[in-house]
Amino acid sequence: MKHIVIFEDDKTSARYLEMCIKYAPYDYDSIIFYNVYSGLSHVKEHSNNILLIFMDIDLPGINGLDAVKIIKKEHPTIPIIVLTACCYDRRTVLLSGCDQFIIKPIPVKKVSQLIKYYSEATP
Repeated sequence: MKHIVIFEDDKTSARYLEMCIKYAPYDYDSIIFYNVYSGLSHVKEHSNNILLIFMDIDLPGINGLDAVKIIKKEHPTIPIIVLTACCYDRRTVLLSGCDQFIIKPIPVKKVSQLIKYYSEATP
């Protein structure tokens, strides 16, 4: 079964996103990675079962935009939504290869819309 992957170093933001996914009218589990390297390993091993990825930019160890580039190089079809509370140039973020860029906090309804969109777009 497909699932949603969350790369987030802030526990409050991660739990909020997890709650949004849980209460969306779709049946997808989510997995949170506070450690980017563990998350990258998971993506590599389970790429066929990932519906989409929510990626924070400011992560310890490796920048989220660099993580997007790594994932997209091997798995270009996995949708990645970049999230940040900081000010970044939209063009720079999109050039990383992500599919969408959203400023936090992301509304609950938007999470549901994204899940719907990518679940309908993914076979």
